[in-house]
Amino acid sequence: DAITKLRKKISREIYPDRILSQRENRFFTTNHKFQVGHSIHTGNYDQEFLYQTPSTAEIPPETFFKYKSSVSSHELVN
Repeated sequence: DAITKLRKKISREIYPDRILSQRENRFFTTNHKFQVGHSIHTGNYDQEFLYQTPSTAEIPPETFFKYKSSVSSHELVN
């Protein structure tokens, strides 16, 4: 009975620390620019290669500016 009480006490003390730690250690990243491509036969059936989508330098200017103009200036500040 004493062991059970001690465990409960410790868990009550640890829980707030765990929640605080989880909140402090969150990192937000931008979306990656890789997409899953077609699988390559390597003998491992679950392996697939990744390819990178074109950068903005590879997009024709008329396409790039068409999409850029549809974004508000508020969104560009980010």
